[in-house]
Amino acid sequence: FPSTVRMAKLQEEQDAAVKIQASFRGKQDRQRTEALKVEQGIDGAHITKQTMRECLKILYLEGFNGLPSFTVAKAKQHVFHQQYVSHNNVVVPGATGPGAQGMANLVLEFTKPVSKMRWDVQEVLFARMAIGHKFVVVSTASGIPVKPFLGRNPTGRGFNFMAIDVQHVVDGKIKETWHIEALDDASAQMTDPDTDDKGVPPLHHGQPHNLGLSPQTEAGTQIAATEMPECLKSFYYKALNHDENFTAHAAAEILHAQWIRHPNTEDPGNMGPGSEGFFEMCLNFRKKIPDMRTDTRAVLRIPCETGVKYVHIGSVTGTTDGRIVGLELATPKSFHIMAIDIHLVVGNKIQESWQITDWESAIRQLSEDRVAKLHDGQRLNANAGTDLANQELTVTTCPSCLQILYLEGFNRKKSFTIPKAKTQVFHKKYVSHANVVTPGKNGPGGEGMAELVQSFTRNVPDMEWDVHEVLRIEMPIGEKYVMVSTASGTPTGPFLGVNSPVGKGFNFMAIDVHHVVDNRIKESWHIEELATAMEQMTSPDGPEGVPPLHHGQPHNFGRSPQTGPGAQIAASEMPECLKGFYYKALNHDEKFTAQAAAEILHSDWHSHPNAGGPGKVGPGSQGFFQTLENFFWKAIPDMKFETEAVLRVPCIYSAQVAAKYIHIGSVTGTTDGHFLGLELKNPRKFHIMAIDIHLVLGDKIKESWHIEDWPAAIQQLTDGKLPKLHDGQELRASAGGAKPKEEATLKEPTSEQQTKEKAQPTDGDIADDEREAAALKIQKLGRGKAARKKTQDLKAHKEKDDAAKKVQARVRGNRSRDGKGPGPGELRGWLWRRGPTADFKWAKRWAVLKDAKLEMYSDQACRTRKAYTHLRQNSRIVSFMDPNPLGEAAVHRRDVPFGFALDVDPKAGPGRKLIYFDTGSADNLEKWMQVFPQCIKQAARATLLEARSMVRVSILSSVDKAITRHETKNERSLAGQLVSSVVIRSVKRTDRRLARRLLFAYIIDWSNAQQPKEAKKLTKEEMLQLLEEGDSEQIKYVMKSADKDFALEAVRRNSAALQHLPKALRADREVVIEAVAGDGKVLEYADESMRADRDVAFIAVQQDGNALAYADETLKGDRELVLAAVIQSSDALNYASADLQDDDS
Repeated sequence: FPSTVRMAKLQEEQDAAVKIQASFRGKQDRQRTEALKVEQGIDGAHITKQTMRECLKILYLEGFNGLPSFTVAKAKQHVFHQQYVSHNNVVVPGATGPGAQGMANLVLEFTKPVSKMRWDVQEVLFARMAIGHKFVVVSTASGIPVKPFLGRNPTGRGFNFMAIDVQHVVDGKIKETWHIEALDDASAQMTDPDTDDKGVPPLHHGQPHNLGLSPQTEAGTQIAATEMPECLKSFYYKALNHDENFTAHAAAEILHAQWIRHPNTEDPGNMGPGSEGFFEMCLNFRKKIPDMRTDTRAVLRIPCETGVKYVHIGSVTGTTDGRIVGLELATPKSFHIMAIDIHLVVGNKIQESWQITDWESAIRQLSEDRVAKLHDGQRLNANAGTDLANQELTVTTCPSCLQILYLEGFNRKKSFTIPKAKTQVFHKKYVSHANVVTPGKNGPGGEGMAELVQSFTRNVPDMEWDVHEVLRIEMPIGEKYVMVSTASGTPTGPFLGVNSPVGKGFNFMAIDVHHVVDNRIKESWHIEELATAMEQMTSPDGPEGVPPLHHGQPHNFGRSPQTGPGAQIAASEMPECLKGFYYKALNHDEKFTAQAAAEILHSDWHSHPNAGGPGKVGPGSQGFFQTLENFFWKAIPDMKFETEAVLRVPCIYSAQVAAKYIHIGSVTGTTDGHFLGLELKNPRKFHIMAIDIHLVLGDKIKESWHIEDWPAAIQQLTDGKLPKLHDGQELRASAGGAKPKEEATLKEPTSEQQTKEKAQPTDGDIADDEREAAALKIQKLGRGKAARKKTQDLKAHKEKDDAAKKVQARVRGNRSRDGKGPGPGELRGWLWRRGPTADFKWAKRWAVLKDAKLEMYSDQACRTRKAYTHLRQNSRIVSFMDPNPLGEAAVHRRDVPFGFALDVDPKAGPGRKLIYFDTGSADNLEKWMQVFPQCIKQAARATLLEARSMVRVSILSSVDKAITRHETKNERSLAGQLVSSVVIRSVKRTDRRLARRLLFAYIIDWSNAQQPKEAKKLTKEEMLQLLEEGDSEQIKYVMKSADKDFALEAVRRNSAALQHLPKALRADREVVIEAVAGDGKVLEYADESMRADRDVAFIAVQQDGNALAYADETLKGDRELVLAAVIQSSDALNYASADLQDDDS
């Protein structure tokens, strides 16, 4: 039966194939299971110290236990990211860091003085993040110091404290850490006068820690504060924030009756204190810290066997006399510290909590004479790795133009120079409101504003300008940023009209609204409390030095973080409470009563400053009405507020959805001046600007920060002129393409207002204006018949140019050819554009690449333009996957493999703006990578054509002069030769301004002498202008005969000028210091004697760490110098001596 045999064999082969397939699938399943175990831990989601990530094992099992196997090299390679960030950074307080090497050294230094250091990991929790994972490591640390430890000498007594660390692990290394160790407990244990016991004390006086009793069951997540259960919201925002309605009954509703706290401060060593003990603890806090407030910075949700654990990272602020931390202060002071808590929530109540508050930092802050800042101003960034982080914005993460202005300019850093401000901070035609340089006119321009910043801070050597809050508003053109700051210092020379310093300082608030376009500030609306500053410096009863802000009233900046992009809205879109605030209350509506005030303001409304009770929190809705009735309505009976612009920013307040409204308005009124310290014979009028920020919660105003320009009112009331807002300068508060101003009556804008709004010039309009102005100047050069002929020829040439440009546009493909779609150098499609920093989201935009310009729209119909970028002849794009990526491109490789970075102007220096895009696919990336170079070539050709066109028009003028002044054939020929040489020289220059300058130099020189000769010698200012434009050939030319004074001014404007100076000046210490203060790397061009000068090298590496490469070899072994360089750039270690590179200490 052959067929039967064949069928049987076939069946056997099929069965074998099925088994093999099943085995293969089983192997795949096992591999997936193993991978999941590696990801989550060996036992499902439960992780122990033996199964946690390798980087954590090395840190906790080796590093914190003082094992010799933990070295700096090992930590850098296997534990920390190179740019590792610790919160709090105790190595360089306030700065982002300390980096991998800095943290490894810190671990070694911490464990070195302790004998038998034992760091036990008691529990490990983890949460999946959009980027990497966060691990919560709860440990106990014990040991006996044998050397000075925590500022205390060894006494034979040991310590035993708890620590909670939240580690953000990305690609197998720790990138960022939020940690608190109960060091105040350790200090108390080592110095306790009530015990003579030696050795290691029990943890929490013997109270069992209960860590690890409820293991994690699945991966955790990071959530918003609004997603916390109600029991936690009440715990933080009612109980700890001293809500008067929080009672013992309310405590029983959010806590289990037998609630356990670690440590139990109410009954040390025992379990408890229960819900009743918690309420007693709250009452105690109310007495010792009456204004205590806890704010949520991040929340992790971890499912466990018996319930859910919530890890809460928060900040705590308050004012105290110090008794709560064992201090005795003469006057109460404020503190601002971090706290990390873990709560086990079972059902709808908290069953157990582990809490650590950084009281050690509070003690330090209360003992110092300066404003308390969380982690000395270091950004907390607790939402790192999540989408929640995209809305957090600080001065260190906002656009670089704002960073330079606030961190360098207002804080008197040498790195802030006029050339830097002109090229990296302000638009050329920057407008300030008000313009105090040229009152009444739009200005003062980038250079004028840079000079104003320097002059404002010149006589205040200890100036501290701290940005406490940054809000971002998206605009059709660019973005608006609201910067809320405080400025403090003690003048040593004339300041704000106070000519004789008497040792008294100032401390005032400032609110600035900046319109930023293409990473340059185009326009600003700003008010500073200058009247307050003058009063502080001249008050006979005021304190010496820097006084407290607002008489000690807590400023509450940044407590309601932004949760989404802001928008500019019309006045009619404001909530009713704000309409009532401005158009009824402040505009003296007779129907506005105390009841009406209670309907628009929360009963505990806070005003900053509180004019009704300086230094106190308040004044509440009733206090607001009393201020109106007893003061404003009497002092300024006809006072009127008008809305100029309104910005709305969504935010969160105590886990509740809220919004902040920034109101830019104008104030008019008539007064006798008594409330401003004036004595006028007859009442006079004033017209000033005011900027307010209101936190609106529900349908009422919860808190307000406000500044009115009272110094301008004083000036108007005393100068006898008709008062005009900003001396007649147009306010333009809706600049950026948003909705126009509406009147206080909420009427629609008039046709005249609409026309005025539409008539605001764009960048293109400004460029056209410049060209027209240049043509008019040329036309005015001639006289009589020659001028008329010149005008006719100009018109004819312009017509020819226009016709030529149309032909060239068709040749280049700038228009669709025969209806077959876009030509070369043109492309349309969807792109995802990143925000100003890596923490921002990627916004989907319809991109149009055409005519050497990239425009971004919110819709495919191109109705709303979001951004535009003019390409230059040297612009370039580089793929994220390129071996040499640009800027932060390498950060996005993993998540955005098909992206590219656009470098608009590579010559702009290290602080230049880079724009990051995601194309979404490999095919799209290839298209954009192909088309962009074509479009960039068009930009180069367009620049050349502009230069040629300008030269052609200018040459026509010179030819007319030549024909007019030279009668003989030989002379005409000579003039023609001269003009030809100008053409050759100019057309080769693609820079338009340089071409114009060269041409005019030849024409003016020749015309004056009526014969050809060498170009006119440039003036000092013209040579300095060439330096700022950065043309290397021209820099060489102008620096040949430079003297010291000119050299100093030259390197201030362009540090690169140092390389072209004569050797004697490159050896001049003063000149070299000015140069390296602007760009450290120009140390390369300094004389050898200067490169061996330690002070010069120190200034260079502080500006750019990599300048260490050019320092003398003897200095590369200087530990302090190398450390300063590494702080600026970790790569600088590569240039240090071999001994320091191998030095693990």
